[in-house]
Amino acid sequence: PTLWPDLATLRGACEPLMGPATVIKLSLDDARALWGTGTMRDAMAALDAFAAPVVVITDGAREVRARRFIDGEPRWTTHPVFTVEAVEPTGAGDAFTAALLSRLVASGWGAVSDDDIWFGMAAGAMATTKPGAIAALPTAEEIAHFVASRRGG
Repeated sequence: PTLWPDLATLRGACEPLMGPATVIKLSLDDARALWGTGTMRDAMAALDAFAAPVVVITDGAREVRARRFIDGEPRWTTHPVFTVEAVEPTGAGDAFTAALLSRLVASGWGAVSDDDIWFGMAAGAMATTKPGAIAALPTAEEIAHFVASRRGG
C-alpha cells in the first residue's frame, strides 16, 4: 500500500496483467491490499474473475489454496503447510513461486499437480529457516529431500 497512491492505481497496474496470466500467485495479504478482501474465501472469489490455469493463494504458516481446472471445471484445493522453525519470513513467497514455476517449466507447462504445490510449499517453508532472502533459498535437491522426509517417501 505504501508504493501506490491509491487502490485504483494499484488495481489498474495489476489486474490487466492478471487477465492473460498463466499463473497467478498471491499471498492473502496481497489480496487484502489489492481488493480489501477480509478472508481466504473473499480472496478466492476475487481471483475467480481471472482465467489463469493456475491460481495460488498462500497464507504464511497457515495454508495454501490452489485453483486448477480439473475436467474443465475450476476447483480449489487446500494444502496444509509444512511446519518449520521460522527464523525470517522474507523470501518465502518468492521461494514458493520460483519452485512452483520451475516444476511447471520442467513439465513443459503441463497441468499443475499436488506434488508441484508441495514442492513450492517446501521451498517457501525452507526459506524461512535461515536469515536473508537469497542465502536461505534451497536447491531443488534440498527441496526434494525435505518433501520426501516430511511426506514419508
